[in-house]
Amino acid sequence: MNSQVVKGLLGLSLLIASAQSNATLIDQGNTTLQSTTGLEWIDVTATAGYSINGILGGAGNFVNDGWRFASFSEVRSLYMEAGASAATSGAFVSSPAEIAAAQLLNSLLGVLSPSISFYPSPLIFPGSSAFALSDDGSFAAQFVYQVAEDASSARLWDTSQAFQYQQNVWNGVNPSVGNYLVRSGNIVAVSEPATLALFGIGMMGLVLATRRKLRRSTI
Repeated sequence: MNSQVVKGLLGLSLLIASAQSNATLIDQGNTTLQSTTGLEWIDVTATAGYSINGILGGAGNFVNDGWRFASFSEVRSLYMEAGASAATSGAFVSSPAEIAAAQLLNSLLGVLSPSISFYPSPLIFPGSSAFALSDDGSFAAQFVYQVAEDASSARLWDTSQAFQYQQNVWNGVNPSVGNYLVRSGNIVAVSEPATLALFGIGMMGLVLATRRKLRRSTI
């Protein structure tokens, strides 16, 4: 088989394998499966308009359906797997990785409240803000993802670095703010396009190698 063909097939297979290995966040419609942790995340758009205490008390039947509040560390893990370097302190940045991460979170978890900036020119920033609880469950804080409509900048904000809300303010209801809820998800093995592509590349290489052997045998 031609060495250039072999190199091309090998390079393509490695590229596909790399892309497949990074696909740890699986869109399941109104939920997202984080395959590395086995956690299933419900869209924040489904949890907007409920207070923290309301959900803990059974509102929306989330608790009855197995949902619980995500911890700060779990949300940070989600943001990192979406491609963010870290949840920032609230500044908008032009990093391609942060922009892509915010766009992915918009796509997976939903958009609640696009904000508008008027400086230096009017620009819309679609995104969402939602509550999570501290790892010991004693405080709440919001985590925010937003990306400029023209994809020029994004913000991934871990507000726990500046604001932590105690239980006496957990009754607030805001239709523009959601809640990060998780539960144990089912990881099901499926035949993904990348897997099928790798199989196809392998078969192509086998066919080319067989043809070469047949040509040699007829000489």
